[in-house]
Amino acid sequence: DQNPPAAPLTQLYAYPAQLDPLFADLGLPSGYITTIPGTRAELFFHLPGASPAVIALDETLKDTLPVGMLFDQFTTYELTQNIHVPVLNVVGDFDTLSCQLPSCTESGSIANEGSNYPADACYTQLIVPSSGHALNLHRNAPSWYRRAQRWVERAVEGGGCDALE
Repeated sequence: DQNPPAAPLTQLYAYPAQLDPLFADLGLPSGYITTIPGTRAELFFHLPGASPAVIALDETLKDTLPVGMLFDQFTTYELTQNIHVPVLNVVGDFDTLSCQLPSCTESGSIANEGSNYPADACYTQLIVPSSGHALNLHRNAPSWYRRAQRWVERAVEGGGCDALE
């Protein structure tokens, strides 16, 4: 299910890409959206964990998204039962698009996510502290990269679920 804060935030901070100065001259068809200038910080970042310079650069490098992708994702949730390889789900603790407020850990809103996968998916969840939705753009990104690499070594190279216990 979509997190309650996500829908209002998306509606508040997104608008047609054709209205944005970065994309107005591209001739994009209707149905493409982007973030309203100056809103990416609140939508994608946990400010204490991110550099203002990185947030500013992210704003200048933003892209567009077909609005249909916001709705199509919900039609595929039951397909996770068909995944029979190890799964690592990494989410920022303050990802307001994925978790209920005040944070993923405090709300427990993704605590049961693993039940959407079969046992042989070896579902593992990593909640990264002091991070928002744009995990790779937070200061602590290298720490979760190291943890993900160790997980790959154990889950994939080490023999699957048994290696994770």
